[in-house]
Amino acid sequence: MLTLYSYPDCSASPTTTPYGLKVFAVLVALQRAVPPRAHSRRFVAPRGQLPFIADAGETIGDSDTIIAHLIRKYRLTIDEGLTLASATSII
Repeated sequence: MLTLYSYPDCSASPTTTPYGLKVFAVLVALQRAVPPRAHSRRFVAPRGQLPFIADAGETIGDSDTIIAHLIRKYRLTIDEGLTLASATSII
């Protein structure tokens, strides 16, 4: 089971940090949007930082590392159709 641990939420957002929101957005893209569990004891978090995830016995910290894990494990193809030409046409 995939669990996201982050700071306590506020009423308008699933988490109160940009890093937690970034991970939450990828989970939504994976259609695995799980409500973050509030976690105030940072000393048990990997690297002492929030957010982190627990996924099938693995504990992973750092939002970029979490996202890389999710893309690899769940074969997320969110960037698959992007090309340099399509990226520069947006700018």
